[in-house]
Amino acid sequence: MEKTMREVVIAGYLRTAQSRSRPNDPARDWFHKLRADELLAKLLPEVIKRTGIRAEEIDDFIMGSAYGVTEQWSYGGRFPIFLANLPVKIPAKFVDQQCGSGMACIHFGFLEIASGFADIVMVGGMEHMTRVPMGAMAEKGHISLNKRFFTEPIYKHWDMMTSTNMGLTAEKLFTLRGFSKEDMDRWGTHSHQLASKAYKEGFFKEEIFPIEAEQADGKSLVVDRDQAVRDDATLEGMKDLKPAFKPDGVITAGNSSPLNAAAASLILMSKETAKKKGIRPPVHGIRRSGPHHHGRGSCPRKPYGLREGGFAGERHRLLGDQRGLRPRCPELHQGVGYRSGSSECDGRRYGHRPCLGSHGSPSRGNPGPDLESQGWTLRSCQRLRRWWTGGGHHH
Repeated sequence: MEKTMREVVIAGYLRTAQSRSRPNDPARDWFHKLRADELLAKLLPEVIKRTGIRAEEIDDFIMGSAYGVTEQWSYGGRFPIFLANLPVKIPAKFVDQQCGSGMACIHFGFLEIASGFADIVMVGGMEHMTRVPMGAMAEKGHISLNKRFFTEPIYKHWDMMTSTNMGLTAEKLFTLRGFSKEDMDRWGTHSHQLASKAYKEGFFKEEIFPIEAEQADGKSLVVDRDQAVRDDATLEGMKDLKPAFKPDGVITAGNSSPLNAAAASLILMSKETAKKKGIRPPVHGIRRSGPHHHGRGSCPRKPYGLREGGFAGERHRLLGDQRGLRPRCPELHQGVGYRSGSSECDGRRYGHRPCLGSHGSPSRGNPGPDLESQGWTLRSCQRLRRWWTGGGHHH
């Protein structure tokens, strides 16, 4: 007898602020003295508390990271559970899906609940690009790429230099689309300005869990906002920045995503359980492209997803931009028909979200209240689950 899959909701979500990682100058990273697993462990008890459940009710913990090596090796996801002193009965697993490990955790958790194998699943993601920097991991031998990808003609079509470098991905996207350098700089400036406005208005207050972090001078700093957001961003200043990845490139530190350190977590549960517990969930929902075009990700599918979910015309602006690389965001706006500068909801933007393994968790929770405030139903928003993520490597 065929069974209907259960409806799944996001019952709660929380993240740390995102620092700005500087592998060559660690002291400038607000989180440089905290490990990624420590950041995640600080979140877990709080998201459980805010959601209104008991830790003993959690059927599974699924966590992701893009670089699960050295101090980010998690013993299959168990270490954050231990660091948070959560019940030993909570099973755990680790997921690495480049450019969307945190999102992949949500996918797996959704399937466990929808198919009846779990009722409540906690997911999380973490990354620390200062303490576990991408390039240095290969240089120090912590990871080892197969050199055949780069030397044998049979693998040339994968364009591995681009496939494993998001900056070069952005440069490639720029050559494929009809944008100018000024388009990119205007977009980057606008994103910073919207982010700054959102912080000043307190939009992220409930989403970000403040973390007390020791700084290089020994003093303590409460980190409750994303470090890379520039309150003083101007187009003139953006134009003067040097290319970051190619001598003749267009991608700079101002019109692309920063490296950072952060963690995020959320709670999934069956809709039935949420209803019984009186939990009113944020609303939501979830595609892929070849690795050498991974920056495009879900852009070709977004028009379909918006139509399927009932998000047409002006209202699709509420979804914002979930990924940080500017060549990708203008492409989405060009393909879907966004107006330039309309990617906001009352001045709130979802740009600067590039935290590798944790990507997906905060961006799933964030649009929910905005969509609900405009009268969208849980069912309408859940229809987006089929298409709402991209794939490949990461920012």
